[in-house]
This record gives sequence, C-alpha cells and structure tokens, in this order.
Amino acid sequence: DMLLNSSIGEERLELNSKIGLAYKIGDWTPVVEVNIRNRKINEKQDINFLGGMECKFSDDIRLWFGGNLNNLSIGARAYSIENLQFDYAIRYPITGMVNIYGSHLLQLTYKF
Repeated sequence: DMLLNSSIGEERLELNSKIGLAYKIGDWTPVVEVNIRNRKINEKQDINFLGGMECKFSDDIRLWFGGNLNNLSIGARAYSIENLQFDYAIRYPITGMVNIYGSHLLQLTYKF
C-alpha cells in the first residue's frame, strides 16, 4: 500500500529523502548515504545508513561493493559498446529472511 493515512478521495505518497557523499581518491571512490522514509516501523522512523566503495580498473570496467545493516552487495560495470553500459550486481540479505540466495540485478543502459 503506497498510501499513508489516506481516506477515500485523498492520496498521499510516502516521502523518501536521500543524501549522500562520495570522494574520489585515485581509482577508488568511497561512498556514504543516508535514506530517510516518512513511514514508521514499530513507531520509529525508517532511517537507513549505507556505505560502499567503487574501484575503477579502466574507463570501461568498475567493481563496487557495499551494504547496510540488512544487506551486502557486490557489482560490476563494463561498457561493451561506446554508449552502451552493462551492470550486474547481487544483493545478499544478512538479516531477516533465511535460506535466501540474494537478489540479482542486470541492467543495460544507453547513454545519449
């Protein structure tokens, strides 16, 4: 349900705010991010802290890893054609559901 405190005829969407910081150090880029959602879980606001690192091996190939208190992720990026970008990542849960092998992301992006 995407509506919060809604009644018939009134729609309110959840507010999601993010702020992040990245700093390039040679071929490495550490990243931190805070994600705040305007929904309450167990009477507490949903605040999520994330961190990670990206390493540039060449103009075409990058590897990243990171996570938060609930998930770990690792991914790679490669450009196979000049403006075509291919990304792959896997996110593995470290809390919550058990016997889960993670979720996969395959992404194809065209830059123009």
